Amino acid sequence: MDADAFAAFEERGDAFDPETARALEAHILSRGGSEEAAALYERFRGRLPGVEALLKGRGLLDAA
Repeated sequence: MDADAFAAFEERGDAFDPETARALEAHILSRGGSEEAAALYERFRGRLPGVEALLKGRGLLDAA
């Protein structure tokens, strides 16, 4: 989940993108355990996390 969340920043071209950071804070960090993690994450990314970013980060998937 964390690799996929970081991929959201990479997709914006900035690891410190303010808009993505605000969305992460609003949809996940500030909500704590108030709802199921999957529901919170889906609000942040618009989908459930995928494994592709994790595999790419570990060198198990082409970076293409």
